[in-house]
Amino acid sequence: MKIGLDFFYCPVSFDDPTQLVEAEFGLKAIAIIVKLKQRIFGGQGYYCDWNDEVALLFGSKVCGLSPGDHAVSEVINAALRRGIFDKKIFDKYGVLTSMEIQRDFLEAAKRRKNVEVKKEYLLLSLPILQDNVIIIDKNVNINGKNVDINEQSKGKGSKGKESNDSCTEPGEPDSMPPVISLPLNDNSEYPITEKEIEVWKELYPSVNILQELRKYKGWALTNPKKRKTRGGILRSVNSWLAKEQDKGGSPQNNSVKQNSNAKPANGVNAIIEEFGLGEDKHE
Repeated sequence: MKIGLDFFYCPVSFDDPTQLVEAEFGLKAIAIIVKLKQRIFGGQGYYCDWNDEVALLFGSKVCGLSPGDHAVSEVINAALRRGIFDKKIFDKYGVLTSMEIQRDFLEAAKRRKNVEVKKEYLLLSLPILQDNVIIIDKNVNINGKNVDINEQSKGKGSKGKESNDSCTEPGEPDSMPPVISLPLNDNSEYPITEKEIEVWKELYPSVNILQELRKYKGWALTNPKKRKTRGGILRSVNSWLAKEQDKGGSPQNNSVKQNSNAKPANGVNAIIEEFGLGEDKHE
C-alpha cells in the first residue's frame, strides 16, 4: 500500500526560518530543503530517517555534491536550529519531521481510508487529528548517538511525552484527575481530563463540551457493541463534537438556560428519548 505522496504543498514565499537559512548558505539551501521534503513526502509521508550515512548518500546521489562537501549536513543543522525540523524528535529518534510537515501530509491524505502515524513522532495534538488517522504505538529505537538522555526521560512514565508536551497519548491518559470517564469496548473506562476539555473548548466554541461528553457517555452505555477502543476513543469524541459544532452547537454560557428549559424526564427511557441515545447518530 502506498504511503507517500505524489505531490506536496510548496508555498510561493518561504517563512522566516527558511529565508534565514537561505541567507546563511545561499540558494543551495533552498534546493537541499526542497529535495529533502520530496524525500519525506514521497517516502514515509511525514518523516524520514536521518544520520551521517544517509546524509552522505543524499548529498552525493540526490544533490550531486562532490566528496568532502558537507553542505547537506550544514544546512540540516541550521534547519534544526531554526525549527524547520523538530530538534527534539531528531535528537531522540534520529528522524526529520515537523508539525507543518505532518499537518500538510495528513491534509493531503485525508481522503484515504486509513493513515498510520507513529505515536513517538507525532507532534500534532490529538483532538485536531482527522478520523482516518490511526496512531501506531510501537517501540522505536532511541538515537543515543545524537542525544544525551537523562535518567528520568528513560522511565516508562515519560515515554512519548518529551516530543510533544501538549499531546495526550492514546492509551496513556494525562495524570490530571478525570472530569468524566467514557466506557470502552473492553468494559474499561477512558478518563477525560480538564486539559482535553480545554482543547475542545477552543476548537469547538459553540459546543457545550461537558454536556456533549455526558451525551456521548449515555450513547456508549446504551450501545455497548459500538463502543470504541482505547486508541480510537478520542477520534470518536472529536468527530462527535465536530458534528455538533457543524449543527450550530450550544454556546457554553447558555448551558444554565438550556437546563432550565429542558423537559422533565421520568426514568431511563425518557432520558434516552430526550437525547436520542437509542440511535447511533454519530458513527
